[in-house]
Amino acid sequence: MVAEIERLEQVFSVFVPTSDINKWRTGEHQVPSLDLQTGLELSLAWQLRTGGLFNVDTGALTERWARAASRDEGPTRAEMSLLADSTSAPPFEVMDGRLRRSRSCEFIDLNGVAKGHIVDQAVTRAFADTNCSSIFLGAGGDGRHFGAGSVRIGIEDPQRPYDNAVPIDSVRIANEAIATSGSSRRSHIIAGERFSQIIDPRSGWPVEHAQAATAIAPTAAAADVLATALTIATPAVGLELVSGIERTACRIVDASGEVHMSPSWFLKRA
Repeated sequence: MVAEIERLEQVFSVFVPTSDINKWRTGEHQVPSLDLQTGLELSLAWQLRTGGLFNVDTGALTERWARAASRDEGPTRAEMSLLADSTSAPPFEVMDGRLRRSRSCEFIDLNGVAKGHIVDQAVTRAFADTNCSSIFLGAGGDGRHFGAGSVRIGIEDPQRPYDNAVPIDSVRIANEAIATSGSSRRSHIIAGERFSQIIDPRSGWPVEHAQAATAIAPTAAAADVLATALTIATPAVGLELVSGIERTACRIVDASGEVHMSPSWFLKRA
């Protein structure tokens, strides 16, 4: 399982200079590897399904905000809106089973789905290669259960005063995945003002609707994408999105601290 995670990190990590995605982004490799193409196609499908709440081309937006933080001088909403418009459509498409670039892919970033996808692949490989009847893999906010039985997962308070605070909710998942995304502890401080590091790709502006969102889905890739999308969307839009996707559930904590749960969430509570 660890070997599979390390192998796929060499495919998807933008922090590894020699990774498949970096070689494809820069044009060193014109044709993506099979693993990378699978991830790109998965990302494209989720961008369309979420109506742009998830976007594979947000790297330009996050880079601009990182630069603003380093200079302690924020961009304007107008500037970010123009940049967001320029990245709203996917920079590639799939034609006859092949990926075709429609513009530069320099800032392609699959972080919003790759971690979950890697978890899925690692768990599937481990289950096939061992005699285990049940496997659970947790990876930095993402978790996937595979096999017999179920596992109980605690949901932490996004405003917890200390790291080992008692969970404020819990659910039980079986052959499913769970992921949490939040803006409460990930931020830039620019000119004395706090900005979330989670960017709405539709506007280019940091999210303002939610402190945290947790999603349950059949795969870790789906849960990963949905948790991010739910943090970006208003609670009403997020709940509507989840209602249209089978075998999903969500719990959203909005900016005021109010909790919004899909009806399916109550069925998962432990």
